[in-house]
Amino acid sequence: AVFFVIELSLRMGLERLLFIFGAEWKWNLFDSILVLMSLSDLISHGTDSGSLGGAAVGRILRLSRFFALMRLSRVMRQLPSLRIILMSILDSMISLVWCFLFIAFIMYVFAVFIVY
Repeated sequence: AVFFVIELSLRMGLERLLFIFGAEWKWNLFDSILVLMSLSDLISHGTDSGSLGGAAVGRILRLSRFFALMRLSRVMRQLPSLRIILMSILDSMISLVWCFLFIAFIMYVFAVFIVY
């Protein structure tokens, strides 16, 4: 969270009015919302850790951190080779699951043979 606050404040200082009115204003707004939610999570988690309402708010705010992965789409737009690598890793996950299932089945069969 501290890194994102520093990054956002540096960008605000360098871009000034372009931060709000520039071509990337939507991404800047998105980043600002994420940083504010992260800071509010840190504040609420640190001050109100005992109550049930604070825990629910904390969970919701922690779930919002997932949207920080949306920042990756900006990088992927500029680096097509990174996108190819990530897509190949994601596409190979199905084969990897089947390999693990097959290995587990083989281990199960050998365990049954060894026990009997």
